[in-house]
Amino acid sequence: MINLQFIHEPGHLLLKDENSTWAYCLYAETGGLDYIFVHPMRRGKGLGRFLINQLASITGQDIFPATPLSAKGRAFCEHVGLIGRHDPGLLREALADKSF
Repeated sequence: MINLQFIHEPGHLLLKDENSTWAYCLYAETGGLDYIFVHPMRRGKGLGRFLINQLASITGQDIFPATPLSAKGRAFCEHVGLIGRHDPGLLREALADKSF
């Protein structure tokens, strides 16, 4: 039996068991997703989407990705519908002036 822990600390979410990290993300309170990682052996099981949903619930904001996006990051964000919500290039400017 797997005993997963979900840990929320300001600025990051973590999903892990007693031996390894399964997934985590770094975020801004404005809804900006700065970084997301899912362990390669755990991909395709909905963990990234789970973190995105938790992040939206915690911040109460629409989630949008930071730039630059890697090819895999862009593919993931398109898959979960984040690219269509906001232009990812706006995140850095929005965080700098808090107007987003």
